[in-house]
This record gives sequence, C-alpha cells and structure tokens, in this order.
Amino acid sequence: MNETECAYVGAMIDGEGWFTEGKSWGKIVTRRLGLGNTNLEIISAMLRATGVGTVSLASWRRFGKLPLWIWQVQRQGNLNEIARQCAPFSTKCQNWLLP
Repeated sequence: MNETECAYVGAMIDGEGWFTEGKSWGKIVTRRLGLGNTNLEIISAMLRATGVGTVSLASWRRFGKLPLWIWQVQRQGNLNEIARQCAPFSTKCQNWLLP
C-alpha cells in the first residue's frame, strides 16, 4: 500500500475496526482483523487498498434498517503486514504489534 492508502486503512481500523484472538484450551487458534460499516463502498475500499480479505454481509436485522458489511482478514501474514504498514496511523495497529 502507498502512504495514503496506509493512512486511510489505519484510520478506518481505529474508527470502525477490531483485532480479535480466538482461544481454545488456552492456546490462540485464530486471529482476525475486521471492520464493519453500512457503506459497502468503504468496505470495498479496504479490500482494494490491501488486496486481501473477504467481504460478507452480516445479519443486518440485528443492526437496524441498514445492512452491515464486514471486511475480514484471517491469514496471519496478511494481518501482521497490514498492522505493520498502518501502525504509524493507527493505535490499534500499534497495540496489535506489541509483544
């Protein structure tokens, strides 16, 4: 990603995104980066800027009248690379990279 894309993605992660770790028996088994928004163009821009991830439609009835679109990255290498590139623009990315 170029610097502008990193700034955009980092800002969106800080405002609308999340990092999660799923654990089973005390061991980390899944890690994810996600971002949700009712504007599909914002979600599409995340996919275009990073070149990775999946886009899905959440069960929109739980969130009101507008559909909620979710962009997710699960592959560890991609997730860490996005966090590394966007860290100068995102405290969530900075915190994810801490040991």
